[in-house]
Amino acid sequence: DIQQLAHIPMGENIFAVNLASVAEDLRRDPIIKELSVTRYLPNTVSITIHDRQPVLQLITRSGRYLADAEN
Repeated sequence: DIQQLAHIPMGENIFAVNLASVAEDLRRDPIIKELSVTRYLPNTVSITIHDRQPVLQLITRSGRYLADAEN
């Protein structure tokens, strides 16, 4: 869930939200290719995400790995 990954509680004062920190937290998810985090007054933080599109799946004993056209 994006809200959990972003660590923004529902009802949080939008001036208390550190947009750079939210973006950094979200970039830790390898499926996220690009994102933007924007504040809109009076009460909205908008997160736009473009996911990676897997083109290869490798299943091994140690786990499942996905790769897109760039990695």
